Amino acid sequence: MAIVTCPFCKTPLNIGVQPPRENLRCPRCNNPIRLVRGPAPVPPAPMPLPKESPEESPHERVRKVSTGKDRLIRIAIPLGYVLFVFLPMTLTIRFFLNRADDAGQQETAKAPVPAKVLHVQDEKKDTPPQPKSRPTPTPRPKGTSKPDPVRNPDPEMPEVPPKTDTVDPIPTPRDLGAELNASIAASKDPDATTRRQGAKSLGVFLGKQDNLLRRKAAETLAEMGTDAEPALAALRTAENDPDDDVQKFARQALTKWIASGQKTKQVEALLPGLKAKEPEDRIKALHKIAAFGFDGVVVSDAVIESLRDKEKSVQDAAAETLKKVNPNAEAIVLAVLGLTAKDPKVRVKTLEQIAELGPKGKIVSDLVIEAMQEKDKTVQDAAFNTLKQVNPRVEPPVATIVRGTPDERRSALPSLAELESEAECAIPLLLVMSDKPKLWGTEPYFDLFPTMLKIAPRNKRFAAAVLAAIAAPNSAAETSLTARRLAGLAQLEAIDAPLDEKVATLQLATNDNHTLPQIFKAWEQISPMDKRLTAAVLACIGGPKPVPDRIAAGIASLDVIDATTEQKVAALNGAISKGYVSAVVFDAFSKLAPNDKRFAAAVLASVATPNADPESRARRLAGIARLDAIEATPEEKVAALMVAMVDTGTISKVFEELGKIAPKDKRVVTAILEAVEAPNPDSLLAIRERRLAGIAQLGVITATTKQKVDALEAALKDKGTIAVVIKAIEDLGADAKPALPALKELKTSTNATVRNAAITAIAKIEAAIAEK
Repeated sequence: MAIVTCPFCKTPLNIGVQPPRENLRCPRCNNPIRLVRGPAPVPPAPMPLPKESPEESPHERVRKVSTGKDRLIRIAIPLGYVLFVFLPMTLTIRFFLNRADDAGQQETAKAPVPAKVLHVQDEKKDTPPQPKSRPTPTPRPKGTSKPDPVRNPDPEMPEVPPKTDTVDPIPTPRDLGAELNASIAASKDPDATTRRQGAKSLGVFLGKQDNLLRRKAAETLAEMGTDAEPALAALRTAENDPDDDVQKFARQALTKWIASGQKTKQVEALLPGLKAKEPEDRIKALHKIAAFGFDGVVVSDAVIESLRDKEKSVQDAAAETLKKVNPNAEAIVLAVLGLTAKDPKVRVKTLEQIAELGPKGKIVSDLVIEAMQEKDKTVQDAAFNTLKQVNPRVEPPVATIVRGTPDERRSALPSLAELESEAECAIPLLLVMSDKPKLWGTEPYFDLFPTMLKIAPRNKRFAAAVLAAIAAPNSAAETSLTARRLAGLAQLEAIDAPLDEKVATLQLATNDNHTLPQIFKAWEQISPMDKRLTAAVLACIGGPKPVPDRIAAGIASLDVIDATTEQKVAALNGAISKGYVSAVVFDAFSKLAPNDKRFAAAVLASVATPNADPESRARRLAGIARLDAIEATPEEKVAALMVAMVDTGTISKVFEELGKIAPKDKRVVTAILEAVEAPNPDSLLAIRERRLAGIAQLGVITATTKQKVDALEAALKDKGTIAVVIKAIEDLGADAKPALPALKELKTSTNATVRNAAITAIAKIEAAIAEK
């Protein structure tokens, strides 16, 4: 029986019911249905009959039995080793190890508890149960088959007390939820620095894997406005977070931050109104600021200044505005209005009221510290007590600095610096104390800037103090002002101030010639390749009035400025043209442009100066030292040196350089021989110096032996240089034979030194003649 479907109406038809023919009609739609007959079905193949297995031989049965035994033996031997050898050994070892552990625990129970063990907090989570050690079995008494029901403890062994709560040796995993809650609490703290730190911590949580942590952190940041700035990078990354809620809160936080920035500009635009002449205008500006609510906190300082206004109505308006823009308005109003009162009793009462606020009064710690420095003893005591109540961590080092000895003050500084931003309220105190070096036991200056940098590197008052120390005029070169400037320069790179303001301060400081090298170094650190630095350095070198200290400082900074070689050479040439020539200038010139014609001309001009004053001699010596480095002919160098022979003070250097440059030059030979044989009837010191300089070059020049001997023989008439002349004749050896008669005359000299020198010279000359 088969079923066919009608191709027209899709009705199934049972062929077994219809008459068997090729064409059928559908009983529903009466359409013909063509049947295609296939091949006849193939009958199934018959199942093969099972074959009878041949009978096994006896040998085959024996072989199978032996094979089964072998397999059983191979399994039984390892299994027996495990059951009867390995397992008993393992259990025995574990028994003794557990027994050793019990003994160690008993020894630990005997030992006293170390002092460093930490107390476990009440809120500590339950630790997972640890596996208990196996108890030591009790030995059985003889004649019994069962163990004693009660264990007899060793009488010498004290009872081990039951274990109580102890510190888990395994470190407890971090409680991220508690950390997140702490960060959220910090983000809502009244202190701005604490809020920024909380925002930074929340930004870290945005990178955690837990969706709940990320979502809660993002939700908190979305409520912070401008305070969320430390987490901006994390918020921008969180915009693509896989969690939709995290994305939403991150975008809200960024939107609020941008909006808060716009509101900040709008609030700051109202600041000029607080300085209006008419009180009504100032009050209107305060009311407009109050309308911004807590977004107006950025101008709190200006509103606080309005609390000191002369008009009572303005003071009242400022107090109301401060309450709306600053959550710490109560303490601020109390401090600003009460601590400025003339009556000490009012100030004491104000301090007591601030102390009652507790930690809420921390915001006015700087004003309380200022009250600690008053002369009135009652106000001082009240201020000390108030600071202890509102800021207990800052009070001990601050109290020591205010009332301690110099040694105690210095020892309190590290403790204050360890508090970092928490001690920022002490910055005004440190600024006041920095002007009083005697309080620190040092003169002329005690540097407190490093301590302030550790406490509050971004503090505006600290930055202003550093800039003021650098820019302070010091025409009289006072030691204290110089030390203060150097201390400020050391902190210039770290302070929070605009670059233009720093550069303007350094420009003012360049008037001090004594600290120019340090000024240029600090300038190069904060703004390398600055065009203004380049102009300042070049002006120091080629300025209208050459000052040695300024030129030296400028030349030392030539390598760090952004200037061409031509500009540097022009500055050096300007210093030379204005009469300043020194080894420093020539060294810089030789490094920059050794082949420059201007350099060569300056060197030759400094050598050829006929003057004999100390400055001219210094320039001449500097020029002679650079003759080998310049691009000039030997003739030009010799001509300059011939002019320099006029000055006896530098004649030895001139002759030495002439001997190097032109030992064969007739002018040089003649000048040296004339200096050696020059008569000196008046025993002039200048002539003797020239003679000694000439004798030193006799071995270099190409004069004949007769010329040298004649010049030395003529020099024997000058008693001031006779010993040196005799020695020079002796060095000529056999060539000095013509001078023997003159030397023999000196054998009868009354001067023992001359007589002995003559005898020695004669003996050596005669010996040389005999050998020859």
